[in-house]
Amino acid sequence: MSSSRISGLHELTVAERINELDKLGWLSSVDAELLKQGRYVLLSAAADTMVENVIGTFGLPLAIAPNFIVNGHDYIVPMVVEEPSVVAAVSGAAKLARSSGGFETVSEESLLAGQVHVTGVVDTNAALTALEKHQQELIKLANDVHPGLVDRGGGVREVEGRLLELPGGTPAIAIHILVDTCDAMGANIVNTICESVAPRIGEICGGNVALRILSNLSDRSIVTARVNYRLKDLAMPGFAAEIVRDRIKGGSLSGGDTQQGHHEWCRCARNCDG
Repeated sequence: MSSSRISGLHELTVAERINELDKLGWLSSVDAELLKQGRYVLLSAAADTMVENVIGTFGLPLAIAPNFIVNGHDYIVPMVVEEPSVVAAVSGAAKLARSSGGFETVSEESLLAGQVHVTGVVDTNAALTALEKHQQELIKLANDVHPGLVDRGGGVREVEGRLLELPGGTPAIAIHILVDTCDAMGANIVNTICESVAPRIGEICGGNVALRILSNLSDRSIVTARVNYRLKDLAMPGFAAEIVRDRIKGGSLSGGDTQQGHHEWCRCARNCDG
């Protein structure tokens, strides 16, 4: 794959940008042709088969941010945004990071959480103890739902119970089913697992199963990213490197107007072949 350092993209037409990415190997010839033809646009007829009451489709610009090095590898980043200057700013920041090795990212684990809520539990402490005792049984039951996921190295890793208090002080239990979905988005997988194991969870807890669905709680799927910038690389027209450093730390390049500072950064990013 070519270097992600691509200069002057903002000066090209849309078709010329596609040709450039094709030439550099970032796009296959087939994908490049589809982009030129606009075949990626969702047609109303297709949208009408996806959701109810369709009256049209909604489009946003699809752009790419070049210049990225992440964990030692070059990348260009697809971005769908409607606000001017965002892509330029991101590309400029990535360009500055190249001289110091780019970005370093770490993800220790990536687990999606499914939730099964149980109400009407007479003894919540006994129910939580029972869940702990039957954890391996529940994990096996859940993994039997998607054996292919286990074959790919994923599957349910943990089942944990948490005490809830409903309005009025009524106790309930939230059972979190933590699933490694590998490269899949995993929403349907997690929902299916929750639905399948919910009856057994209700039996173990001695209560009534209520909610059973994917949670947006992502505390077990956290990525940490770090980047270092060389001080001399922060200098901009009209701004010494030390001033840029201090105002980034303070949240503004303008000394008080964050939005103005944002546009100053973006203007420089564009002018510097970001």
